[in-house]
Amino acid sequence: MKKTLQILLCAVFAIAASLYFGISSANAQQVSINAPLKSGTLILLATQNTNLPSLTNTLKEPITVKIKAEGKWNFGQDVGQDKYGELVDANGNSKYDRNNSAMKFPAFYAATLVALKNNQPVASGKEQTIELLPGETVSFINNDAINGYSDNSGTQTINYSFVSKVVNGCGC
Repeated sequence: MKKTLQILLCAVFAIAASLYFGISSANAQQVSINAPLKSGTLILLATQNTNLPSLTNTLKEPITVKIKAEGKWNFGQDVGQDKYGELVDANGNSKYDRNNSAMKFPAFYAATLVALKNNQPVASGKEQTIELLPGETVSFINNDAINGYSDNSGTQTINYSFVSKVVNGCGC
């Protein structure tokens, strides 16, 4: 009986969480990771440099978040005309040099998907693994020149999943 009640509560919570954390184009996607929400999707526009999509660990234990990004984007206005406008995946544009001080994160290629904790890069590329302690948040951004986001185009769909040994005591 107790196990059946736990399963029923987990199912109700899953439905409520999926309805609550729907995608909204007007607001940044900020998802709190809690039981039993174990995977989902965020959308990041190439032009987005504020109100970034993010994930927050609201569990009482550390979790491992796995990211797989899909899509094409750039960091310039002339799509297909030069190295700035070339549409690339989340691993970035390798035709543009790293260590360019004009970039927001010079250590990474332009147009690389960068994961941030406390506004500091912690991972990059189309496949990432990120550890989140309880209460920590990770957000995502396209690596571009600090004031260069308005001429970008494209999106990345960020598919995420997380692993935790115990999910708020729920055996879901």
